[in-house]
Amino acid sequence: MKNKEKIFGSIGILLICVILFIGGYFINNNKNNQYKDIFDDYDMEKTETVYKSKNPKDIKQNKNNKDNHKDGSEEVSNHKGEEVKGDEDSTIKVDIKGAVKKPGIYTLSAESRISDIVNMAGGFLQEAELIKVNLSKRLQDEDLIYIPKKGENIDPSIEAALTQGIDNKANKENSHKANAKDKSEKININKASVEELKTLPGIGETRANSIIQYREEKGGFKSADELKNISGIGDKTLDKFIHKVDIK
Repeated sequence: MKNKEKIFGSIGILLICVILFIGGYFINNNKNNQYKDIFDDYDMEKTETVYKSKNPKDIKQNKNNKDNHKDGSEEVSNHKGEEVKGDEDSTIKVDIKGAVKKPGIYTLSAESRISDIVNMAGGFLQEAELIKVNLSKRLQDEDLIYIPKKGENIDPSIEAALTQGIDNKANKENSHKANAKDKSEKININKASVEELKTLPGIGETRANSIIQYREEKGGFKSADELKNISGIGDKTLDKFIHKVDIK
């Protein structure tokens, strides 16, 4: 009799445990579904933190930065040789070779200059010939920059590309000097002697004397066109030397 009571008691305890286990499972499952519904309603992609700024430029800048990250932009160099974010339209790829510490292809901002890529390449080697390099020259996409070594003979086209800005500056200076020289070599018809006037095309001794006589009578020339008032000097003759004379 006692054995039967023990058996029934054990069965009862087992049933209670099974009921509690099943009940706990359903209760826990309902809670998980509730949490899932909450997170489903909360769309993380549509949620963002908005920072108010009194400066419209700050808002525009924040938007641009956000767009750049979404586009998966690559690291590029700014003018300080630092890594910055940039999109494909605002970057260029340039190959640098020769007397630099780290030659290779670099990605830079579109406004970079030779000095920027030299910095990215670790700087010049001691044997670099710097006098042939214009560090301020602006780079372009697909440029090849070659830094020569001292005493090295390089292709003229490469040297021209490296020294473009220097050559342009020299040409401008030479042009200014030439213009100044031309101006200083013009003959002042209000002061020139017979011998000086005879150096002009189409002017002989007779016409030179006539020019001097005219300026003495008229008190000087007011313009070079007045030379046509002298006998033997017409438009064709004046056209030959008008660019060589001056009245001051």
